[in-house]
Parts: sequence; C-alpha cells; structure tokens
Amino acid sequence: MVPNETCVEVEIRDDDVLVRHSADPQGPLIGYSHDEWAAFIAGVKDGEFDLAARVPHL
Repeated sequence: MVPNETCVEVEIRDDDVLVRHSADPQGPLIGYSHDEWAAFIAGVKDGEFDLAARVPHL
C-alpha cells in the first residue's frame, strides 16, 4: 500500500481487497472478497450510503 493523505487505503490483490485507515499504517487490515468489494462499490455508486438522501436535515 502506498500512503497518501486520504482516510482510507485500499489494496486490490489477486485474491482479495485489503482496507485500512491511513492514519494508522501499522494498524489492522480488513479483508474483503472481490465479490464483497464489488457489492460495496455498486452500493456507493447507487447512493446506498448517501446520508443526505436518507436523513432529511442533512
């Protein structure tokens, strides 16, 4: 993984996808299958995690 100034670092590997908080480069990695990652990205693109659309006062 290459450190950067974002909050999350993602490494897409042959067998899985690893995610960690960039402020803690020695911290834990969370692993996802490619299918899980694809479902997450599809949800992001579809607005599934858009709080403004779900909470009227935002």
